[in-house]
Amino acid sequence: MQHRLLMTCILSVVVAYGVSIVYSRIHTPLHPLERSIADAEHHFQSLVAQETHTYTQAVESYRQRRGRCPPPGFRVFYQRLQQSGGISIEPFWDQIYDDLEPFWGIPAQTTQNAAASLVSLARSQKPIERLQGFSFRRGVVRANCPKEDMTCDDQLSLLRRIAPLLPDIDVAVSVHASPRVLVPWSVMEQARLQARQHSLLVSRSAGAQIHVHGGINRALHAGEEDVVNRWNRGKLQYGHV
Repeated sequence: MQHRLLMTCILSVVVAYGVSIVYSRIHTPLHPLERSIADAEHHFQSLVAQETHTYTQAVESYRQRRGRCPPPGFRVFYQRLQQSGGISIEPFWDQIYDDLEPFWGIPAQTTQNAAASLVSLARSQKPIERLQGFSFRRGVVRANCPKEDMTCDDQLSLLRRIAPLLPDIDVAVSVHASPRVLVPWSVMEQARLQARQHSLLVSRSAGAQIHVHGGINRALHAGEEDVVNRWNRGKLQYGHV
């Protein structure tokens, strides 16, 4: 009898303790770290849910998110992605598009000239410190880097894999651990505004479903002259890095 009473008391304590734990977990707010982890997991799962599984789906996802057709070579990119076992989730690239957006507000020829000038400086007898220059011509990439730069060969090895897929372009790469240029906020915002206005005009024009956002030799649109001039005055052009 005493043994049964003792067991009953023990079970009552255990049950009460368990109920109190469950109640506290339900009614106690999550710790900030737990909430951050839960929010990150929810965000990740929402991204994964947007995965595309066919080329047609990938194209449509690009059009919906970017407001224009995919660029030339998108099919080859998608095929390479599938062959390597990668997954196609368009929102993954949002940060890259956000970083590149201001350049849509500047004529492509201006950007091309600046890149070519920097690559030329990287190949000069007095190269800019920690600046790598890569030139793509007819599917072949050439590099010119400081002798002490240990990362150049690795970069070149990676770029050779995609060189046959790229047009003739020049690419200047700053290998500083910190930003080399600080762009005034007003200049950046004006460039973004101009880019969005031009994108809207292109998307609403006849034959808008094309690959170009702005032709290489197109004339400056209203407001672009101010962006380019202020960019230049800020010492952000060609060798001023």
